[in-house]
Formats: sequence, C-alpha cells, structure tokens
Amino acid sequence: MKPRERMLAHGPSALSDGELLAMLIGSGTPRETAVDLAERILKEFGGLQGLVSASYQNLARFTGMGFAKCSAILSAIEIAMRLFVRGGEVPSAELPA
Repeated sequence: MKPRERMLAHGPSALSDGELLAMLIGSGTPRETAVDLAERILKEFGGLQGLVSASYQNLARFTGMGFAKCSAILSAIEIAMRLFVRGGEVPSAELPA
C-alpha cells in the first residue's frame, strides 16, 4: 500500500518516518521510489533529528531532489521548528472520512 493510501486508511501516525518524508518528496526517479529516496536521505542524516540540520545544498546532491522537493522539506522542517519553539499542544491531524 502506498503512503497516501495508508495515511487515508490509518492516519498519518501509521506512517514511518521515511513514508512521511516521501509524502513531501512526492515522486522518486525511474530507478528509485519516493520512499526509497526518503529512506536514503534519512539514513544519510541519521534520521529526522539529523535532517533538521540539512541545507538546500545537502539535499540537492541526492539524485531526484530538485528545487521544489528541497524547498518542501526545508519548509516542513521550519514549520516543525516554529511549533517546537512556540510550545503548546499540537492536536493530531484528522483526515476527511
């Protein structure tokens, strides 16, 4: 089952870190799925915690990672950091039925 289908069926918390990152990446390459690319990126950075320190240049060196995909990941990291810094309770995401 693809990440989008799993998310709709079971919610975002059911997805692995790689699958969540793949959702931001959107598509892979002819040789690699978005999930495979995401997992390779996470491995290179040591997981989500290490990904926080990624720069555009760090991400763009992966085949298949262009401006749009790098920008989406960096934007998501910035949103997460702002939520963390501002504190407060973050409600869980709910998807339409």
